Amino acid sequence: CINYSCQIANGYVAILIIVWYNYFNDKKITEEIMMEFIVPFIVGVVLIALGISNMRGNISSLHSYHRHRVSEEDRIPFGKQVGLGTVIIGVGIIIFSILSAITLYTENNIFVLIGTAVLIVGIIVGLVLSFKAMIKYNKGIF
Repeated sequence: CINYSCQIANGYVAILIIVWYNYFNDKKITEEIMMEFIVPFIVGVVLIALGISNMRGNISSLHSYHRHRVSEEDRIPFGKQVGLGTVIIGVGIIIFSILSAITLYTENNIFVLIGTAVLIVGIIVGLVLSFKAMIKYNKGIF
């Protein structure tokens, strides 16, 4: 990673993987735990790091047609709105992954149902915010 927020996110991911590995070591990390918790959690952290980068005005992670169609003075507000949408999606994914892990050990499916609801709401809200910014600053999403 080039920017500071991405380096911090990578550090947090490494720490969390070590902590969770030590916790699950007694239970043997299975493929199920890996797929239902660790992978979505890492995806959520990466999305949050990208969103924070966008919110700081670095919109280089967006498609080129979004970067070229946004004027220089609109770059910061556009990045803040798209970045906030990306952060919300990332938080939804992290909450879903944590509740999925809880479900594996409590065997109570209510946690995964709540996590799924949070994930769906997070994706919808995040996409609406991002599309709204694209329509406002790009005059369209494509």
